[in-house]
Amino acid sequence: MAALSNPRREKFAQAVAAGMRVEDAYVAAGYAAGTRNGYRLRQRDEVRTRIDELTEVAAKKAVDTIAEAAVKAVATREWVREKLVSNVERSMQAEPVRDAKGNVTGTYRYQAKSQIGPSSSSARNWGCFETTSPTVRGRGKPSSSSSMAATNWCR
Repeated sequence: MAALSNPRREKFAQAVAAGMRVEDAYVAAGYAAGTRNGYRLRQRDEVRTRIDELTEVAAKKAVDTIAEAAVKAVATREWVREKLVSNVERSMQAEPVRDAKGNVTGTYRYQAKSQIGPSSSSARNWGCFETTSPTVRGRGKPSSSSSMAATNWCR
């Protein structure tokens, strides 16, 4: 449906569809304050249909926007793996440090807590590691032959 032919009714419908209270929308559209005519205007077929149409369009835009943001925000297993590999390469200084333009700027100062921690936590949560627990003997101490857990990458 196209915009209403009466500009005040159109402004009223847009205000109500945007979430404004009926009384406030009635006054914002240029009608006299203090009357209860806003509710009567809202019940007119053409105004009600226009409000429903505007609300539906706004809801569709919101759903599309949320879906787009969700697609952009989702980190994949491949992304996490790529970041972990990049961090390992940096820690071994196999990859030079570059500025935003790609120029080599110097050597990398490795900070494991800020680099590996968040990435490996995400990877662990997504099941990218298969970890076996170390063997425990005696008073809860790991045996010398298995002090570190075996870890395999997910593929």
